[in-house]
Amino acid sequence: MKKSLSLSLALILLLGLVGAACGGNDDSSTTAAEDTGNEVPETEDLDEALDELQDNLGDLPDNLVDCAEISTRWAALNLETLGGGTAENIQEDSDALKSLLPDDLADDVDVIADNMQKVADKGIVAAADDLDSDESVAANEAISEYLAETCAG
Repeated sequence: MKKSLSLSLALILLLGLVGAACGGNDDSSTTAAEDTGNEVPETEDLDEALDELQDNLGDLPDNLVDCAEISTRWAALNLETLGGGTAENIQEDSDALKSLLPDDLADDVDVIADNMQKVADKGIVAAADDLDSDESVAANEAISEYLAETCAG
């Protein structure tokens, strides 16, 4: 759990840094420091902070971005139960997830997608047994195990 939290925090920091680096101010007459009243850190300070973060988190997997994308797509598919998922959204999430996972997990993704479609058709209460079925639990566990093995760092 601690490692998952660390990886999540690292991903958030990474995305924040990328967003900050890519973001811009359309008004070229001011700088970020002038906008916020804060000093812009020197590159060496940022490098030092990133090195310290790396030391505190330990070794991060080389495939961190891939793992984050798989996790996000898997969550999106499972969260269709909360957002009144449509057949189109469910199929899109399912196809995207299958494209990121090994072929031997495609059937597991299909089980999850089928259950999300049952929720969309019948409602979450009526589809609760489908969501809690041995097949559904096994499908989610298979993907979870793949992520644990592949993304553990």
